[in-house]
Amino acid sequence: MKYIFAVLLVLVGAVSFVGIVVAEEVPVEARQQVESYYAALKKEDLDKAKSLFTPSAELNMTWKYGNELPDESLTLTIHELEQVLKPEVLAEMPELMKGYKELSRTSEITSANTDKEQVVIVGQQTIRYQITYENSPWEGEAKENDTFTLIKEKGEWKISELKSVTDYQ
Repeated sequence: MKYIFAVLLVLVGAVSFVGIVVAEEVPVEARQQVESYYAALKKEDLDKAKSLFTPSAELNMTWKYGNELPDESLTLTIHELEQVLKPEVLAEMPELMKGYKELSRTSEITSANTDKEQVVIVGQQTIRYQITYENSPWEGEAKENDTFTLIKEKGEWKISELKSVTDYQ
């Protein structure tokens, strides 16, 4: 009986191994799109970042502040984001961001999966920042977890959905 159990374990292991080998590889081009997105954010190149999305892409963003402050969430399409990023709106940003300074931003892809229709890539950013209020600087670190869904559009991988949670706690 113990030999039958051992044979079953070997067979299960072999089937699992074959499943891993047969599993579809994540296309390099899809990974490169996510890496390009992170690079564009680091350079503050919003036009480049927007160009990586499909025209109908949806962005779901959540910010967790902690200290008993409520979370904030925003869902919008890439078209709506373009409206938010118009020059007249951006002109107000320096006043809104007064006292905030980003010190560094790092990113990494933590997982990637694919099927025939889409690629899902999970990444994480670490953002070090400084906030100065009344001449008193404070430094902190935020973790941003991103889940990208990419599809092929006109032969090129594009981001069709981004779910992003930034945790300042």
